[in-house]
Amino acid sequence: MNQLMKSSSAIAFIALFLSLVACSSPTASSMPAIPVEKVTELGGVARISLPIKVHHTHFQYSYYDELGGTKWDTKAVYIFPADIFVSYDAEDQTARVFLARSPHMGCLMNWESDRREFVDPCFGSRFAADGSYDSGPAPRSLDELPAEIRDEMIWVKDEVIYGQGHP
Repeated sequence: MNQLMKSSSAIAFIALFLSLVACSSPTASSMPAIPVEKVTELGGVARISLPIKVHHTHFQYSYYDELGGTKWDTKAVYIFPADIFVSYDAEDQTARVFLARSPHMGCLMNWESDRREFVDPCFGSRFAADGSYDSGPAPRSLDELPAEIRDEMIWVKDEVIYGQGHP
């Protein structure tokens, strides 16, 4: 009986190890995010959490130093799950996907449908519906994930396309 339990434990450990190796693959993968019909019902923009691991190398954050002063830094992080905005243009039949975190300090963004813009509720940066920078302290436009439409479903890749800087 003990031998059987040891064998089962070893098999479970190997399966876990192989699944972790597969999840950490450096190649990009894509997954279905949301049906086109659902985004259309929501007015063309939907904020969802997607069980996709994104390697974000420009993540800004703040912390306190030993004297209690605020410090700012940028580092590479893995985001899981990824909070995203999915945008669908019915006229052009195109989809775009943006990270729902502000490029300035990482606050979760809001979508203001009446003004058709993304807003950083923490620091006030504003972005147009296409993700381009409008105003505020953000250093660049919204970060985007590649997207495509297949069989009436919007698919998202786990690669980050960093927003363009502004003058």
